[in-house]
Amino acid sequence: MVWLIRMEFEKAFKSIWFLLPLAIGLICSVCSGVQRGLVCARSLSLSESSSLTKWFPPYTASIYNQWLPLDINTAFSDLFFFLAPLLCVTVYAWSYAQESKCGYLAHMLTRTYRLKYYFIKYLAVFLTGGLVIVIPMLINLVVLACFIPAYTPEVFDLVFTYMGMQSAFAEQFYTAPGLYVVLRLILNFLLCGLWAACTLAISTILRNRITIMVVPFLLLLVAKQLSDNFFAAMNLSGYMGFGFKMAFTLFDQLIANGHPYNASLPMTLVCMFIMLVFSVTVPLLAKRRDIL
Repeated sequence: MVWLIRMEFEKAFKSIWFLLPLAIGLICSVCSGVQRGLVCARSLSLSESSSLTKWFPPYTASIYNQWLPLDINTAFSDLFFFLAPLLCVTVYAWSYAQESKCGYLAHMLTRTYRLKYYFIKYLAVFLTGGLVIVIPMLINLVVLACFIPAYTPEVFDLVFTYMGMQSAFAEQFYTAPGLYVVLRLILNFLLCGLWAACTLAISTILRNRITIMVVPFLLLLVAKQLSDNFFAAMNLSGYMGFGFKMAFTLFDQLIANGHPYNASLPMTLVCMFIMLVFSVTVPLLAKRRDIL
């Protein structure tokens, strides 16, 4: 089993398909960090040389307030989280279908059990899918630290960050921001890893690599539009706050504030459970009809 793990991890992490999505994510995160860092550094300089500190306290220009998951409505952060569901599946989630199509899978199944092989590939897909998103987020924080200090956020920052108490780990954000960063990285790692695993599960049914990667992304976009419009209609109909508890797409859950509809932690955990069940049951059902 060790040789199989080593082989799968080498195929996953040493491939151009891991480096290319990672490079795209790093470009977005670094550009976002430089952009926000320069703007906030200039704001800090102006506030220190004038009386603006009264209205714009310095802790609003903290690396935690300007971190990528909270950097809403700017080009690079929006692009990063828009592409995130596609980047994490581009890495390795299509590999099972490609190996089945070219005959490599049939060769490997003469040397090991199908479920064991799929479990190792599941692990490789999960890890690559999570790391390709988490690494740029961590680098973004490092870039911001080159420009602005790590002030502890205040509750009054809500007007600037939209980090409401219904957001995941909001209490840690205002009391222990370092712990919040760790929790947010873990959460996004799990979300993207499970999303990539779901795409791997689809690859046990479909064989076209482009279809496997693009169709789930397009369905996610449709779900995002439907959920936004549905929750907006519910709010307009008098059910105030309804949308702030039910945002369930990956686009909403990866960002820290879920703007405009906050994805609460319970809803995120429910979605994670659904993705886990889907990624496990679909391959088991597909195995029954497979002639190999």
